Amino acid sequence: EKSVYYHIQILYLIANTLFRNKKFETSQNYLALMHDEMLNKNKKYYNTFKLKHHLLQALNLNYSNKQHNAIAILQPLINLKHEDIETLLDIRLSLIVFYFQQNDFKKAHQLFSKFYHTDAWYLEKTGKEWVIKKNLIEILLRIELGHIDLVESRLLSFKRSYSKYLKSIHQERVLMYLNFVERYYKNPEKVTSEAFKNTVENSFEWLGKDKEDLFVMSFYAWLKSKMEKQNLYNITLNLVMDSKKRDIK
Repeated sequence: EKSVYYHIQILYLIANTLFRNKKFETSQNYLALMHDEMLNKNKKYYNTFKLKHHLLQALNLNYSNKQHNAIAILQPLINLKHEDIETLLDIRLSLIVFYFQQNDFKKAHQLFSKFYHTDAWYLEKTGKEWVIKKNLIEILLRIELGHIDLVESRLLSFKRSYSKYLKSIHQERVLMYLNFVERYYKNPEKVTSEAFKNTVENSFEWLGKDKEDLFVMSFYAWLKSKMEKQNLYNITLNLVMDSKKRDIK
């Protein structure tokens, strides 16, 4: 009985690791094996793992230029009741990112408005990394929606709440990124200048690393899309493809 549960868990961990290393097709293969195991024992553990399976499947599709399929998987799950609260919150945040990448800011905002708890509540349920991502996404969303009055307060609140923590884990690049975001919303016309582009490119040494986190790349893609005046989703996929080519080399 227990071996089935742990087998499903191991297959999920392998699929997740492959996804984070941008091996999307292989990750999907392991998700298929995971799904087969979920059907065993009269689907005893199906409900336990279904959210994790659907989320990882959608993430693989999103970064494989199949975003509409990814959205179709997650959309029916946003109002679902389930004991796996952390994955439910991951699903909502991921769907917000998918809408954001499609420039559907209205849908992204509607879904974001469902995050009505305090950061302290989300910290308890998910941890700091998730809360930091949520706050960063909100700042970018407020900029796109033209809620400039809220952008400044969100930036100040973020720096006040997380600067010390980010420095303690050597993630000052998040604060550096926010400084560029702030410069964009205050002077959007200047981000297309060669001087600004060079400053950004020279500031982020991690951009050239082959194993860069997909979500970090997604945040950078937004800034790059503003500098290049190009579609956000296309920029995101190009960054992912470039990193995969470097992996092959």
